[in-house]
Amino acid sequence: MKPIQRLALAILWLLVMSGTNAYAQVHADFTADKTSSCSPLLVRFTDQSTGNITSWKWSLGNGNVSTQKNPGAIYLTPGYKTITLIVSDGVTSDTITKTNYLQVFKNPEANFVTSAVTGCAPAEICFLDSTVVGDAPISSWIWDFGDGHSSTAPQPCNTYSQGGSYSVTLITRDLNGCESQKTLSNVINISSEINADFTSNIQSACNPPLSVQFTNLTQSSLPISYQWNFGNATSASTANPLVSYSSAGVYDVSLIIRNSMGCRDTILKPGFIAIEDLVTNFTSDVTNGCVGAPIQFTDLSTSNPNIWHWDFGDGTTDTVENPLHSYAAAGTYTVSLFSANSSSCADSVTYTSYITVSPSPIANFGGSNLLSCNVPLTVQFHDSSLNAVSWFWSFGDSATSTLQNPSHTYTSLDTFDVTLTVMNVDSCVSSFTIPGMVKIAAPEAIIHADTTRGCSPLLVNFTSDSSISNSPVVGWFWDFGDGQISTQQNPSHVFTQDSVYDITLIIFNAEGCTDTVVRNSYIRAGSKPTGEFTSTDTSICLYSPIVFSDLSSNNANEWFWDFGDGGTALDQDPTYSYSDTGYFDVRLIVGHNGCRDTIIKQDYVYI
Repeated sequence: MKPIQRLALAILWLLVMSGTNAYAQVHADFTADKTSSCSPLLVRFTDQSTGNITSWKWSLGNGNVSTQKNPGAIYLTPGYKTITLIVSDGVTSDTITKTNYLQVFKNPEANFVTSAVTGCAPAEICFLDSTVVGDAPISSWIWDFGDGHSSTAPQPCNTYSQGGSYSVTLITRDLNGCESQKTLSNVINISSEINADFTSNIQSACNPPLSVQFTNLTQSSLPISYQWNFGNATSASTANPLVSYSSAGVYDVSLIIRNSMGCRDTILKPGFIAIEDLVTNFTSDVTNGCVGAPIQFTDLSTSNPNIWHWDFGDGTTDTVENPLHSYAAAGTYTVSLFSANSSSCADSVTYTSYITVSPSPIANFGGSNLLSCNVPLTVQFHDSSLNAVSWFWSFGDSATSTLQNPSHTYTSLDTFDVTLTVMNVDSCVSSFTIPGMVKIAAPEAIIHADTTRGCSPLLVNFTSDSSISNSPVVGWFWDFGDGQISTQQNPSHVFTQDSVYDITLIIFNAEGCTDTVVRNSYIRAGSKPTGEFTSTDTSICLYSPIVFSDLSSNNANEWFWDFGDGGTALDQDPTYSYSDTGYFDVRLIVGHNGCRDTIIKQDYVYI
């Protein structure tokens, strides 16, 4: 080959190599927004390849492929997933495989078993988690028992208090956060509580034989079986049996019921059937009573009477089974009882001189030295009761005595009720209370005045008639705050200077006790000011504020504004807005310690 030809080939080779290196080399790479999760795992892949890429081919590890740049994929089956990406620029290509790049956790499979599926309310049912574990241990349990109750225990128990069918749900979660839910619909069936009861068409008779129709009163939505025991060595299993009693006696009757879910209840009615001739009898809690004291009478008649007529021997009667009766006069009384039952059996009994009623004592008492303004106070009590042989005093301050004529010392200021209870030789008692018998209280001075404000010289009439004292008030000392005093009970005084005065009253009672009351700034005497005012506007639109300015004399210290539309103010310089249109009078009352002047400007404001 000639030199010129070799040179041309070399140049051509360089040009070819130079053109090849002008393209950037392709490099495959990618990321995923998540690499592990519970099934289903949803992943969004992001291409991170470099180079002038024009095509992508993904092998997504779940049997699917994609040619998108940034594909998404869903993984349902547990396990590790290998992802492959092939990228190309049309000339060259590159491949990346990430082995076990994704992990799909195996979910748990929630399941549970119950200790029972039926029961009688209230029924306790226990539950046992039997969840099939996935890739991680179970970390939490949420139970819904279908009756409004729930639990987070792995093996809970729940008490069903009402009858019904209940669905139970268990949600389990493992340490990977994977959940599973299991619901068993109407798995628990609880029978409502049943209550045995019965009645009969007749319950008593004077003589046998007696035919009794029993009626079951039990309510149930499920079939019931019955087990009767009639107390006469006979039984039955029907709902409403007919039973014949051939011998006299008193019979207990019982009924046991069971429903088809095994719920049961038993009722026993002692002496429900009585076949015997009625025998009337009675007793009482006492046979020696006191006038006015209640005596309890109790019927002891046999054969279930339902009619009673009592005669207490004092002209009074009663028709209740066990009456409570009081005798108004002392004496000895004969008591009778007539009783009958629904079987027309009847009987009566009379006890002559059954009750002896003794006269009750009459409690009464008095006392001396009952009022005071100081403690200690010793009071002497005097018994004046009739027919008393023992005494019990309650002095109202938790202290007591059993002396006939006790003395008692009170140590606190208060008003005390005193009670005396006495007993006679027949153990009859009587009580008497004197409310507020002992009063121990300091006097209380009270000041009233016919006026407390006005123009000087100001005449004020003072009174202390309402002052409080257990003993008469015998002295008064008034200080009017202006250097003047008085010892009258109800003095009059003229305040000549413009000022504010403190009034003091000291009272003295017959026991030497005193009390002082001070009414600060009670009297105010002043000079009449001269009222005047102006405002920022006198003609203005509705709801617009107007500022009123007091121009009264300097001694004014009280203001009352009347804006003519029902609105008022107590400020010296108020701001006011009218809520109605028209002309309005404005009135200002100014005062100095209650000494007032009034100025009215008619049609002053136009809104």
